[in-house]
Amino acid sequence: MRVNLGVTKALVEGMKNEKIKRFLYVSSIKAVGEGSSVPYTEETPCAPQDFYGRSKRETEVFLCGCDFLDVTILRPPLVYGEGVKGNFCELLRAIARQRPLPLGCLSENARSVIYVKNLVDALLLCLQREESKGQIFHVSDQETPSTKDLVTVMGEVLGISPRLVPVPKSVLLFVGAVFGKKDKILKLTGSNTLSWEKISHMLGWKPRFSLKQGLQETVQKFKERGLSS
Repeated sequence: MRVNLGVTKALVEGMKNEKIKRFLYVSSIKAVGEGSSVPYTEETPCAPQDFYGRSKRETEVFLCGCDFLDVTILRPPLVYGEGVKGNFCELLRAIARQRPLPLGCLSENARSVIYVKNLVDALLLCLQREESKGQIFHVSDQETPSTKDLVTVMGEVLGISPRLVPVPKSVLLFVGAVFGKKDKILKLTGSNTLSWEKISHMLGWKPRFSLKQGLQETVQKFKERGLSS
């Protein structure tokens, strides 16, 4: 909250003093929620599920209340690409090291993600188009892979056949609860998708890179950084 909202407020105060009006804010789909099997749209009531999501939503509300600003808000899902960290990087490393992954049964869920260059394309388009002012847009890749599909494509671009073990979702959730990792397992096993129909209709945006293309560039940089060893 101190960073997402507090620093934004300080920045806006500086903009006001300098009479700068244009503000393009990268929020997060977590400002709306997490875990729904129905794609989130810009009209979905916001019900963030964690502190990060709530801080992003409160920042959105603050910005929308700044009458002197021309604000555009983008809500991406998980962003991947060169330099990706966190769970995405750990999953790549596990596949590269051919560790067994208990994700073989997770073929029914769906997760929206976005390659960083697709996000940059959307940001540039919003800056170029006047009609983006005052709007909130959702953006993601074209594909919404299941956890199993995502791991499979990761392995394909790594040139490795992932060691997927077919552990039922119920077992994963039980083990997660026992070891205090329930929230992490819920995110891994559940669905979280969004619709980018609005930005496509209003601005003509669509993802330029496919999931596989984005992962190929991500993996190339991943290998160059020596993270696969």
